[in-house]
Amino acid sequence: KNRVMSFSSLTRSFYANQQKDAQTTLSLLNQIRIDNRRESQIVVDCAKVLFDNYPSKMGEEKWVILEQALVAALDLGEETLAKKCLSELEAKFPKSVRVQRLKGLSFEAVGEFSKAAAVYSKLLEADPTDMVSMKRKACVFQSMGDTKQAIAMFVEYLQVFMSDVDTWLDLAQLYLDEQLYNQALFCFEECIVHNPHNFHVYIKAAEIKYTLGGEENLQEAVKYYSYATELSQTDESTGSLRALLGLVVSVKALSEVSRNSVTPDMTTVANWAKEQIQQIYSGASIPKGLPQIVEQSLQSF
Repeated sequence: KNRVMSFSSLTRSFYANQQKDAQTTLSLLNQIRIDNRRESQIVVDCAKVLFDNYPSKMGEEKWVILEQALVAALDLGEETLAKKCLSELEAKFPKSVRVQRLKGLSFEAVGEFSKAAAVYSKLLEADPTDMVSMKRKACVFQSMGDTKQAIAMFVEYLQVFMSDVDTWLDLAQLYLDEQLYNQALFCFEECIVHNPHNFHVYIKAAEIKYTLGGEENLQEAVKYYSYATELSQTDESTGSLRALLGLVVSVKALSEVSRNSVTPDMTTVANWAKEQIQQIYSGASIPKGLPQIVEQSLQSF
């Protein structure tokens, strides 16, 4: 709470004064780093004040500010500022791996993916265990539409960093793009192992099981949708609408494949899900007539 107040206070102070002072500007940038905030516009505004008016006030903090400003400038498409920051960092640290990665990011930001890939390849030649550069190179292949290369690099990366949930999700999406559903399902199940409270991943896994079809897969889809519904419930919400709808249609599909596979518990939970869906669509902000349409649709299930 104190950090949030400190950031807010510094931000108000920075923008309130026409004559920006160096101390407030430096303190604001430092607070953003401490809080690990992604405040790109504020960072760029602060950096321009320091670079234009107080270059000597930064001291040794200059280099971390240049990196901070570079990343923010790339976020906002401020190419001139980004080039200035990168140029100074390269001049100061010509052999720095960190600076070379920033150079690769700069190429990525302007769509020069071949140049970015060349930067990461050079870094990997020097150090094949540089997993950060490997992941960036995989992202470059993904941006270039080279799905096979991106998949290969993500797989190699995940053999070392198996708990990187974001990369598992990226790899799952690549497999889905290639309609490799079983491989995508494996990725989502890895995500569940490492982050078992994320209901969105359960929904993704359930959707694949539903798409694959068949008695066993549909039973698994019902389970995954049930977990997602339970995890997404809060005091203010009855649960994810997507999970509730998935639960209803999965039980229906399972009954059509094998009626004996639908247990009394499945029927009970599907009827409960229908009630929750109707409750969601009975709110005051729902367009007139829509609750009736939803009720009629649910009757078919």
